Amino acid sequence: MRGKRLERLDDLRGVAALLVVTCHATELWDATRRRQTPHDLAYLGSFGVAIFFVISGLVIYRPFVSARATGGRSDLWGYAVRRLTRIVPPYWVALAFFAVVLPAAVSPVGSTGISTFWAFGQIYTHGTYFQGLGVAWSLGVEMSFYIAAPLIAFALRRRDSLEPYVLVGLWLLSFLVRVASPDGVIGGTIVGYFGWFAVGMWLARASCSTTTAKPRLGPAWTWTLAGAGYLLLCEQVPTAWPNQGTLLSYVGLGLLGGLVVLPAITNPGRPGLKWLGDRSYGVYLWHFPIFQWLAEQRLALGLYAAVGLVLTLGAAHFSHRYLEQPLMRRASALAKLRRGPVSVAPPVRTSSEVA
Repeated sequence: MRGKRLERLDDLRGVAALLVVTCHATELWDATRRRQTPHDLAYLGSFGVAIFFVISGLVIYRPFVSARATGGRSDLWGYAVRRLTRIVPPYWVALAFFAVVLPAAVSPVGSTGISTFWAFGQIYTHGTYFQGLGVAWSLGVEMSFYIAAPLIAFALRRRDSLEPYVLVGLWLLSFLVRVASPDGVIGGTIVGYFGWFAVGMWLARASCSTTTAKPRLGPAWTWTLAGAGYLLLCEQVPTAWPNQGTLLSYVGLGLLGGLVVLPAITNPGRPGLKWLGDRSYGVYLWHFPIFQWLAEQRLALGLYAAVGLVLTLGAAHFSHRYLEQPLMRRASALAKLRRGPVSVAPPVRTSSEVA
């Protein structure tokens, strides 16, 4: 599996984006009508984020594992250029657009705390966590993982046998942080969410192993199990103590996210949602303010959903076609400028490089 293109990740990114959009669109619709969103719909957003974080753990960490296994060196310069180019400019464009066109949707970006929101710093204080571009809290966590992943790989470069214990230890640390700070600032950073990335990192290790036996369950079985597990989780969490509910959802969604992503390394297949997967980052960035504005217009539910999807997909396509693709081509050229004559492990390649 080393260096092979994990095409099924395109499907999974598209599905994860749709889960998040469905959750937010439903919650915004219900909020304007003072209704309580059902738990099975409210948790779709967290499930989608869990899948995104597991995918990131797999995509980001796998090249480092592969480089270690082949005796090569990871291309840190190219890694940094690609990650920054892929994530930062599209986010800045979306944030600037809404700060001008729908300032109420991203308040207080247009007045105070500009550096906080532009530098992914809103997750480090209670008051700003969900302000600005509402979904950007997860980008702040992602950016932290982009820094942590190569550091962990470097620390384990000559200690491959310790890696399983380190990943389990970091997962346990993340779990304990959630116990102590389920809704606190620390629990909302990479420290509190590392458990979801660790699941993906474990999959990265398994995908590069020549000795680890791969499960033979097909995607239909694993995704059916994940769906059934999700519905069961939604039934259990509302009746648990608040803290237990938080921990149950954290552990459960992380494991279910791993089950959803598992076919990417066991049954690569061909993507059926490539178009949506390529534009999943744009969908994630643009959907929330769009649906927030539409929810206030008192449209019929069908019209609300249809117009919201059209505007979201249109904005995501424009971002992908005219911003993300040209920037990634430039990033690839820039990455080659500093690449020395070293053995570089091939990255996990997908048609969409959103982690």
